[in-house]
Amino acid sequence: MDDLLSDPTTVLVVGGRERAVAPVRSGSAGPIGEVVVDSVEAALTTLSDRRDVGCVLVTAAPADASVVEACERIHAVDEHRPILLSLDDSDGRTAARATQAGASEIVLDDDDLSDRLAAAVDRYERRRDQAAESSMFRTILDGVEGAVYVKDRAARHLRKSTSPGDFSSEEFIGKTDVEVYGESDNTLASYEDDLRVIEEGEPIYDKEASYTTPDGTHWSSTTKLPWEHDGEVVGLVGWTRDVTEIVERRERLKCQDERMEEFVRSIRHDVKSPIQIASGRIALARETGDVTTLEQASEAITRIDEILDDLTQTVLENSSLSSEGVGVGQSSPVSLPALLEDVWGLVGFDAASLEIEFGADAVVNAPRSSIRPVLENLLKNAVDHGCSGVTVRVGPLPSGGLYVADDGPGIPEAERERVLEDGYTTTETGTGTGLSIVTNIAEQRNWELTVAESWAGGARIELRNTLVVADPSAPRATDRTVPLTDGVDVGDVIVAGESTLEGDEWHVSGSGKNIYGEWNEFHFRCASVDGPVRIEGQFTDLDGANEWSTAGLMIRDGLDDEASYGHVGLTAGHGTKIDWRTSRGEGGTTRHLEESSLDAPWYRVDRAGDTLTIYCSTDGRSWRPLDQRRVELTDPVRVGTTVCSVQPEELARSTVEHLTVTRLDPE
Repeated sequence: MDDLLSDPTTVLVVGGRERAVAPVRSGSAGPIGEVVVDSVEAALTTLSDRRDVGCVLVTAAPADASVVEACERIHAVDEHRPILLSLDDSDGRTAARATQAGASEIVLDDDDLSDRLAAAVDRYERRRDQAAESSMFRTILDGVEGAVYVKDRAARHLRKSTSPGDFSSEEFIGKTDVEVYGESDNTLASYEDDLRVIEEGEPIYDKEASYTTPDGTHWSSTTKLPWEHDGEVVGLVGWTRDVTEIVERRERLKCQDERMEEFVRSIRHDVKSPIQIASGRIALARETGDVTTLEQASEAITRIDEILDDLTQTVLENSSLSSEGVGVGQSSPVSLPALLEDVWGLVGFDAASLEIEFGADAVVNAPRSSIRPVLENLLKNAVDHGCSGVTVRVGPLPSGGLYVADDGPGIPEAERERVLEDGYTTTETGTGTGLSIVTNIAEQRNWELTVAESWAGGARIELRNTLVVADPSAPRATDRTVPLTDGVDVGDVIVAGESTLEGDEWHVSGSGKNIYGEWNEFHFRCASVDGPVRIEGQFTDLDGANEWSTAGLMIRDGLDDEASYGHVGLTAGHGTKIDWRTSRGEGGTTRHLEESSLDAPWYRVDRAGDTLTIYCSTDGRSWRPLDQRRVELTDPVRVGTTVCSVQPEELARSTVEHLTVTRLDPE
């Protein structure tokens, strides 16, 4: 395409007949130069070497070919370059054959030859440029990222590139977007944009729109330009590309900015109390000379360091939370009683009292840097807004989580949502930051925060869906084991699963949409058991059909879709997942733990009465409690191992070793 850099102002004369060459040289309206050769081979060499030849004039039979053969061979080099054939007389037969061979014009009268040559050169330049532009445009259509298209005045497609996963371009031709995609909100909006660009002649640049597919929400960016011809808008040219990754990155950066602002507010709020304590104790020491108050000041300053460490760690952890909003990270269990006592030593005062309704061994599976500021702000809020001698009570929620309640004045029902907003306060000295910090951390960790009325008419803040284990002590196992006799598919699965025992290994396969919320489709190798029971096993392999394919352990109220259950399992790409449905027919909740360090993890589920406790282990001996909830269960319950592919048309396969179901001592 370097021809485009040369002006085609030269005539190549083949045959060299002087009567035809003379007008080329003398014509004022003709080309500015000519090259004369006497053979086809010389002509082909010239066309190969030069880029400024705008047309070819064949004046007589070359030395090495007839005029017809000369026209045919020259035309094969470039079908767009005009070939004029000059004849002495009206040899109709030769003229017809030459025209079929590629000659574009037959010149019988030499008097107007220069004008006809000039017109041919001009015509060739236009054709050459149009062919190049067409080739360029086709290259853009075929190679550019996204969809490039041309539409007429009725917004019907005239040309369109083909994008991966899109319709073929032929399906668009002659149709509007509405006729191709249907009357969705996005499609109608795009069609209206088309008409506006065409009717008003105003372009649209980089307009973003979201759309939903089975694999999630995506974003596109579209530019549409009016297409003008002879001063009139005859359609539009547009470009639409996927910008999902860009939008998501922008949202992540926005969230990071918001977290930084929250971090600064949290520091300002949380260090206020220990600074006041330290300042007060130092002032008292100066007045009285009592050095014990300096010890208290030192403790307050130490707490400031802890707060800064906690908040910094929280920001770092939140930046890596799962995009699903359910990741809780890998963290060691935190002792709730010890943490509450520690926090109370900072925010409490002599006239207030704290009642802890957790057992001595109660734990919460959350980073200390997240749970501590939550409890600290909830306790401080109860003390600050309670009456003199306020009692604050902290205890477990049966459905999972904990509450902080007091016997103070309470929160009117109309105000219960507003108190969680940033800046809301009922006192002149308050900042309205404390509960908003709790709200932000809860949202980031997928904890559910609600405001209710306490046992005494005061405030009660409930923190649900946290990984709280109120009583991690394990019932004593007996020596009575139960065989897994039944292999069944739960829910309306498309591909049937199966389960077989080979030596000490269970090989289980299953399909199904998911074990999540209202979905309950999976293969279940199980037994029917009355009373307290335990199931445990090691998951040594999971061949998933999807990154969310899951293999795990479950205790379930029955085999129907409405049954309540507790479930823990290994996902193919996202670590450990815990699922609950605490009452029959409810939607259920899910917790996702990034247990990336667990290689061939062990899981365990214990049932004691209506309480299910979930554990994990790296060796099958030292067990870490993960979560605990009360679940509606009626004997007999179903106990077993599950596999769900989360790809309904395909199977996922797991290998489970040391899989045992053991009856527990009812005492």
